[in-house]
Amino acid sequence: MSAYFIWLNEAGRKDIIAKQFGGSGKDVAAIAKAAGVAWGAMSDADKKQWNEKAEKDKIRHANEMKTYVPSESSEPKKKKGKKGKKDPNKPKRGLSAYFFFGKDVRADVIKNECKGDGSKVTEVMKAIGVRWGKVDAKGREKYEKLAEADKERYAKEMAEYKKNSGGDDGDDDDDEEDEE
Repeated sequence: MSAYFIWLNEAGRKDIIAKQFGGSGKDVAAIAKAAGVAWGAMSDADKKQWNEKAEKDKIRHANEMKTYVPSESSEPKKKKGKKGKKDPNKPKRGLSAYFFFGKDVRADVIKNECKGDGSKVTEVMKAIGVRWGKVDAKGREKYEKLAEADKERYAKEMAEYKKNSGGDDGDDDDDEEDEE
């Protein structure tokens, strides 16, 4: 601990400062400010005992760290390895019904609901999402058929890709993508 913190924590000094400045002890910022002013007003001679205690604490800490062995629970978790580069020849995943719908209505949403093309992507996507939520089962049927056809296309292209590339493209994120 620094000399300042040793001084502040000793003998309930925080409580004393809080009472001096009319604080309830809950206004941490006010207490810290008042303590900083009080510490700054002290002479070097008055701070000497606190600086000596801080130096002793620094030596104690250094000695303890020489024999410290971290437990397994305190060790940082290992980060996942970096993803490999994506193969540009790998087929693109099939689009969902929502994305086919979005392609159809995007221009209209930008024009009518988002007031021009200066809209943020998030605004446009929210508006598309609202529209998609209002589409009934019959209206969704067209887009679900398109999505199913695109899913079949992807499956065929992926089978061909795996057959030609030996089956392992070094990119193990297929499972993650399919969960979306």
